[in-house]
Amino acid sequence: NPLNTFINFITTNPKPLVNLINNNDVMNKYNNSMMDIEHNNIMNIPPLEDPSINYDYLRPYLAGLIEGDGTMWVGTGKNISTMPKVNMVFNMKDKPLAEYLLQITKCGTLTKKSSGNYMMWQMQNFREVYHMLSLINGYMRTPKHEALMRALVWYNNYINKYKNIDTNSKLKNWESVNTPQSINLMKNLDVFELLSRDTSPLNSNSWLAGITDANGNFSISLYKKKRINLYYRLELKQNYHRPLDINIKNDMETLNSIINKGESYLNMMSSIASFFNTNLYSRSRNMKLKDEYKLYSSYIVMVTNKEGLKLVKQYFDKYPLLSSKYLDYKDWAYIVKIIESKGQTSESYKLAEQIRTNYNSTRHKFKWDHLKLFKK
Repeated sequence: NPLNTFINFITTNPKPLVNLINNNDVMNKYNNSMMDIEHNNIMNIPPLEDPSINYDYLRPYLAGLIEGDGTMWVGTGKNISTMPKVNMVFNMKDKPLAEYLLQITKCGTLTKKSSGNYMMWQMQNFREVYHMLSLINGYMRTPKHEALMRALVWYNNYINKYKNIDTNSKLKNWESVNTPQSINLMKNLDVFELLSRDTSPLNSNSWLAGITDANGNFSISLYKKKRINLYYRLELKQNYHRPLDINIKNDMETLNSIINKGESYLNMMSSIASFFNTNLYSRSRNMKLKDEYKLYSSYIVMVTNKEGLKLVKQYFDKYPLLSSKYLDYKDWAYIVKIIESKGQTSESYKLAEQIRTNYNSTRHKFKWDHLKLFKK
């Protein structure tokens, strides 16, 4: 198992991996990633079997989070030798979650962007990216799965290329590193099994919680001081696009069998709508990007009916959110419960009105005790 191999190698080697890999094949242009290993000592990564971490929850949750607000960059053409990178975007109010995920995975760094109210969780180190790919392999459900496949094939090609090289030979671009140690490092990595998309029932794991933390919300709207309208909403773009000049040298037959160029998100979003007993909607709008407008088309799952709201509540009670949306969900779910038991009353209306003063974009009080729910 690649994930077990990653952990076992780290915990059985007595020295920090300062001489990890420093050539253009596997290292990005930022040399400070090597310094991070030296200063932080990568051996501190907890073992996978750590009973305090719920990996059954973590792995599908991370897959959903990446499919919603993440990117996996894999070089093509002249950049084919540059190692893959994984990035995730977080609103600044969710910084505690980003820090927590970094802490338990020991992957990447957090960077506050100079403009905008968000930060990036960036993974650009060879072993960290390998570890993250190991975590999410087999749990992705959307067309973005093809980027994962390209990243896994890149690692498989690299491992197969270097693991059997004579450790006493001098390799081009490796003059500045400990060649025998670096080659031996490759021998401790397993190639990835290219797992297909997860087609298990949506209520079987936390994937939907991850993608909701990325792209979903829970709304409470008030109508003419008489009625409360409750919504669960999830919006994703309609089509997945990727560069067409892919040049992967190995296992292309397997890879091509699972990649669809420009594939639609329709099937996945239809499945979510069906799961919550609601309809799927679509919309298109012009969005200004830099100095030009582009048409953005998306699919929207909107749950408003009584039975659907009950199903939403059942799922997120079973698989809790981890971002600050958890706090919004708990307030939202409380109103759902009140209306179920007492109906639309003046008291329930006043309660909803009060909750909305500290809710979604108006929330100014945050607690993060719910992250302990992530632990076993």
